Amino acid sequence: VLLRTAAEFDWRAVDPTIFGSLMEGCLGRELRWKLGAHYTYETDIMKIVGPTIVRPWRARIDAETDPNALLMMLNELCAFKVLDPACGCGNFLYVAYRELRAIEFDLKQRIAERAKATGLAAPVTTGIYYPLTNLQGIEIEPIVAQIARITLWMGHKQVSDKYGPAENVLPLVPLSSIVTGDALRLDWPKTDAIIGNPPFL
Repeated sequence: VLLRTAAEFDWRAVDPTIFGSLMEGCLGRELRWKLGAHYTYETDIMKIVGPTIVRPWRARIDAETDPNALLMMLNELCAFKVLDPACGCGNFLYVAYRELRAIEFDLKQRIAERAKATGLAAPVTTGIYYPLTNLQGIEIEPIVAQIARITLWMGHKQVSDKYGPAENVLPLVPLSSIVTGDALRLDWPKTDAIIGNPPFL
């Protein structure tokens, strides 16, 4: 009955970051304290993602006018990796993905505009996109790591609806880049940016 009732709702616009709040409530105070789990609001997440990822990329894009140089920048953007070494439910990674797809979308438009302004043929940008697998996370609790994957899959669908398709939404993109383990005892993957909260103890 509960599943049937839940299926009647329109889940397309549900904010994927809600899982962080739900998880915090489900863990209970004692386990939350032991894990250092803490739900972070999006406004606070952007205080990290903004200066670490968004502003540097936008500054570089704004300073460039050559369409071919912008195309090289697009390829560089789509190889850019982000790590949250204590990713929890993946809220930091989801916000980073959403912002990177927005930058990708704007960069493609700028390439076309600059090519038109200079009378050049617009470089081909179809098939170039920011992949979900560039998001890397480490999470000590296996069920929470799985929730992080779900958060990113939901975000992938919503961002694809907004900015256009990238890699296929279905079948689900394998997210082996979200690993279960203790970040204090694992070798971290190579990355370009590190975001997130430390465990709140």
